[in-house]
Amino acid sequence: MRYPRGDEDAPLSADFPSDVELPKVEIHATDACNNRCSFCTTGWLMREKGEDLGHPPRAILRMQLEEAYAKGARRVLFQGGEPTLRRDLGDLLADAHAVGYQATTIFTNARMAASRAGARWLAAMDVTWFQISIQGGTAEAHDASVGAKGAFEQTVLGARRLIEAGQRVKINAVLTVHLLDTFRELAALMIDLCPEEVGLDTVKPSNAFEENRESYAALLPRMSGYSDAIRDAMIAMDEAGIVARLTSFPACLAPGAKHLLAEEAGTTQTQQHRGNLVDKHRWKRSLQVKGERCGECAYDATCGGVYAPYAALHGVGELVPLAERTDPPTGRPRHAPDSPLTRALRAMLVRGAPAAIGVRDVRRLPDGSHELACFAPSGESTVLIAARSEAPAFVHTARFSVRYRVGASGARPDARLLAAIMKRLERAEDYQRAHEEPAPPPPHDLAPGADQK
Repeated sequence: MRYPRGDEDAPLSADFPSDVELPKVEIHATDACNNRCSFCTTGWLMREKGEDLGHPPRAILRMQLEEAYAKGARRVLFQGGEPTLRRDLGDLLADAHAVGYQATTIFTNARMAASRAGARWLAAMDVTWFQISIQGGTAEAHDASVGAKGAFEQTVLGARRLIEAGQRVKINAVLTVHLLDTFRELAALMIDLCPEEVGLDTVKPSNAFEENRESYAALLPRMSGYSDAIRDAMIAMDEAGIVARLTSFPACLAPGAKHLLAEEAGTTQTQQHRGNLVDKHRWKRSLQVKGERCGECAYDATCGGVYAPYAALHGVGELVPLAERTDPPTGRPRHAPDSPLTRALRAMLVRGAPAAIGVRDVRRLPDGSHELACFAPSGESTVLIAARSEAPAFVHTARFSVRYRVGASGARPDARLLAAIMKRLERAEDYQRAHEEPAPPPPHDLAPGADQK
């Protein structure tokens, strides 16, 4: 353990940006995919060229990682295609960490994780987030959207396996007619699955809608007809403790759920299919249009309106100026589902420890860290345990960074309590090291119906 000087006054974890707030770059890791999503250019390339598509060389991706890092990115998202089809995916993650990235995300359909071997392979990687694409609330809707029979079963099972393995999981969905028609079913699935976050985005114009490909009109009905379903589903997920957000969605089309809107961060860089890095926020804005009255709206400064092809189909008559903003509530505590580490900490520090240690409860937070509610004669305080980082902390163990939050009474955690927590964390690390085995790459031919045991 390393105790920095002045540790008694170490800043709280809230003083540091969360991994979600870190400037992000999106890297195109592969042209190949085992889905054929109707709204995705890669899906159509797979339909037209079969299995001939490949992966950009690792050396090229390393150069792109370095370029984006030099421009300020500190979080990387590997997308495709389907990144888990790369057998060297772990090497790409290692390159990202070697360059200096503080957080990593794999954007995946999670079908690889439907097998125990695939889930183990992915869970063994040093990944901050798995962002999983679910494109319908039922198997019929999802499979129709992604063009692969049996994909829904594998994707949901893969997401469940990763969550049960203690991985941090977000769900991504695109508002096609397939999802809109099953929005309430999607909300029920999310409440059962309990990911940390659900992000819903509108269908962007792309080469997937060129001649002889998908029809934008067929995929995207008038949004105002789905406002009630969107409101009910978003509020249901929010009340269940899931961070649910609508991205690039006009507030006037989300009555009752305006506080759950989000916009693309101005720090996000994205790669145009093996091309240059561009500012994602500006790129999306360049594709959007508004109505003449939108300048009167309280959301005008943050709302981009609708994409131009949508306006060409349905007009902008749905866009009605709103007089007031409804911002997200602040200070609302959110706790994520237990992971294996949550259960281990609770067993070591609450159930299996003397009462004198003083840990009353262990809760997992949405960012993957753990909050220990502690009590002492001087009053309650909170200890925070997170994956080790270089940010200032009260103490660093081999795998964890430990901070604390002073209680309302001004109480700090008792020194004996902190020492007991450190001792148990080190014992847990010794156990992990003794039982860890490298996960072998799984077979990469997991088609629907493949062995999932």
